[in-house]
Amino acid sequence: GDRARLEAVVDLFMERQIANGDWPKEFASRTGTKAERAKRYRYFAERMATTFARVTATFESEYIFCWLDWDGDNILANGGIIDYGSIRQFGLYHRDYRFDDHPRWSTSIPEQKKKARHLVQCFAQIRDYLINGERSPLSTFRKDPVLAKFDREFKLERDRLLLRNIGLTDELQRLALETLPDLLEAFRKAHAHFERAQSAK
Repeated sequence: GDRARLEAVVDLFMERQIANGDWPKEFASRTGTKAERAKRYRYFAERMATTFARVTATFESEYIFCWLDWDGDNILANGGIIDYGSIRQFGLYHRDYRFDDHPRWSTSIPEQKKKARHLVQCFAQIRDYLINGERSPLSTFRKDPVLAKFDREFKLERDRLLLRNIGLTDELQRLALETLPDLLEAFRKAHAHFERAQSAK
């Protein structure tokens, strides 16, 4: 509920990303018209949707177990990992593994997308609060456009990484993504079946 401090944190983060050369310089100024500031915060939410979509797709593709839940101290706002979590095996999908921290449980690899999407919903709430000055309930943003952006970016990055992992060049990845969506989807489902198969034991 402290809008001034929230605004200061978001502004500082944006300035750091711009100074690092990661974000465009046009959003560097904290000052400007109300419309310019609104555009700035809309960019912030959209960029966070893209970042977390791509990072989460990478986690899933590379079998990286990173908690995107509870206390929020495991990942940076730019997608950098601070804490990988408690990993027992490497190179396996690990769909059911959870760290027991009763009464809460860690997230599993297939749940990371849902957790990341929820974070993006929080960024939509932040954007709206900074633009309009009133904090709406998080549930208000269940169908926010940044969530649709997250879904598109996640699917695109997940499919691109799958094509990369089977050895296609960047050019062939683009070609397959653009011209063979049905074949790619069928292949992805077949791949996922074997990737996630478990023995009866």
